[in-house]
Amino acid sequence: MKSKSIRELAQHINVAHSTVSAHMEKLGIEGQSQGPGKATLLTEEECLKIAASINPPVEALPIQTVEVVLETPDIDLKPLEYQVADSTFSRQLQKDQMSRTIESWKTNAASLRQALLALAEEQGRQLGHEMHQMKVITAISESQALERQTAQDLGLTQNPSDEF
Repeated sequence: MKSKSIRELAQHINVAHSTVSAHMEKLGIEGQSQGPGKATLLTEEECLKIAASINPPVEALPIQTVEVVLETPDIDLKPLEYQVADSTFSRQLQKDQMSRTIESWKTNAASLRQALLALAEEQGRQLGHEMHQMKVITAISESQALERQTAQDLGLTQNPSDEF
């Protein structure tokens, strides 16, 4: 692994760049800044330390030894040994990770639903307020028009041209 930027290392080990930054801080690694707005480079040694911090080595899986003995009267064969790795631990880790991912997704979906409901509720209140405001404005305008028409019909108002 050659020197990499924080983002390249994060992409290489399949984590967010903020995870790499957090582990850098934890390990006291600063990297080599290339200037404002430019990538911070990490040496190969720093990359290895950060990767080991993020993904610590897992204990070796137990290995089962199976002895197979083949006997044939004509041929003298030595017993063969096969080793089969027990992948139960690995499968359990993957199952746990998948369960956590699904739970996170459910939580995010519920949170999004609540936000959408709150947005719809607020939009409903706003629409109701605007409708009420338009009713009041319309009622006032109609009332003023009715008052003017009634005053004209009763001869209480004069047009400016009628005075002379």
